[in-house]
Amino acid sequence: ADDLIDRGFRELSISLEHGRRAGELADDRGDPFDRLLAAQAIVEDMTIVSNDEKLSALGAKRLW
Repeated sequence: ADDLIDRGFRELSISLEHGRRAGELADDRGDPFDRLLAAQAIVEDMTIVSNDEKLSALGAKRLW
């Protein structure tokens, strides 16, 4: 874990705002974890590194 911290990575805890935003995302058949990841990216203005196009469809910025 220290190696990751040394490289500039940080832990991103789940906040109430993340949960609220995840609940607002339209995803009828979806995975709640996908909604939570997308919500965190949206709220924190971060880009998700993933090849899962569904995250983009939920409104998250995605690289790959």
